[in-house]
Amino acid sequence: MDKSRLLELAEKAMDSALELSRKETGWNRACDLGCAEGRLEWRDGEPGDAKRDVESGQPGLRAWRVHLNLEADVKTVGRIIMDINNMHSWNPALKHSQVLEKLDSCTMISYQITDGQPGLVQPRDFLFLSREEIKDKVWMAGGCSVSWPTHPPTDKYVRAWQYPGIMSAQQLGKNRTMFCWLLQCDFGGILPIGILNAVFPYAIKLFCNALKNEVRRKK
Repeated sequence: MDKSRLLELAEKAMDSALELSRKETGWNRACDLGCAEGRLEWRDGEPGDAKRDVESGQPGLRAWRVHLNLEADVKTVGRIIMDINNMHSWNPALKHSQVLEKLDSCTMISYQITDGQPGLVQPRDFLFLSREEIKDKVWMAGGCSVSWPTHPPTDKYVRAWQYPGIMSAQQLGKNRTMFCWLLQCDFGGILPIGILNAVFPYAIKLFCNALKNEVRRKK
């Protein structure tokens, strides 16, 4: 896929994810994320045109939506999220995170490897094409997975696939930001989708707690 098509795909995937994240109806409440600080919801996923290179054959993809109130300004939150090369230092779900290529000033391809659970869950790896921008004073970064010639699937990791997803941050007041995350991920492998859907809330809570801790550290 050439550069112009990648840029087009990044913009299209982010717009699709933003539209889904802003839908008011159809969401099911999964759990709270610590008192009144946030909530996690889900609905049937909408992968759109961002099909993975190898279909998993597992129906039941869910879209997960997080709202989390953070004690920081938008710039701090955006800076933490976009520091891809250091994300594994504070996100316990990752053991490697790297920017592979900058396509332009706001679009990149990155590569991550999850930590996994020895003896239970094999580590996953995934590529993510993302675009960062500010719309109506809202910071956002989103996109979808792609294939990339320097990082083909290997036997060492299960290749996961991110359908259109987005993170956004909107200022609520002084040092108060509403963070929103829409996640649609096919983890691949042989784990039944029912088990994956059951453990997603735990994994998302883990990320949210890590993000809150990193925000406090960077304030």
